[in-house]
Amino acid sequence: MDLKKECLRAEQRCTTHPYGSKAATRILFDLSRNVQSKIVESRRVDDPNAVELSKLREFRTEWETYFGNVFQGEMGVVPMTPAAAAETIRAQGASIKGLEDELAREREENKHAQAALHSALLTHQESTHRAARVESERINRQFEVRNQINYALNKSQMNACASTRSI
Repeated sequence: MDLKKECLRAEQRCTTHPYGSKAATRILFDLSRNVQSKIVESRRVDDPNAVELSKLREFRTEWETYFGNVFQGEMGVVPMTPAAAAETIRAQGASIKGLEDELAREREENKHAQAALHSALLTHQESTHRAARVESERINRQFEVRNQINYALNKSQMNACASTRSI
């Protein structure tokens, strides 16, 4: 940092010196600026803390993009630190796993209930058809009995008519 201050002081002296030539002043000014830029560049490259600090700033910007301000908190957690976020994600993951398991059980129960309903409907359909067949057979037997009775009545009436004529 002292080198930078020296360069700035030299610039100040060159620009305010009454006997300095304009060319020398310009050269000294350009030199000072070049040295300062080289100092800044070397600090960026040579200083691992500056690189790390830059990465940490990028990380914080990304963090605040997705999780909001660290000190305001998100998802009910204040402050929203990486550890707190990881714990929240773990808890939510466990909750999701439990809900997925419950959904799988519900689907399995639903599958069994549908199978039972299908079986009950088939049984009902078979019993209904059987009852209709039995009723149909009963009605047919009644008609046969009535036909036989009517035939016997008709025959006896004919015989009675025939016997009354012969008298």
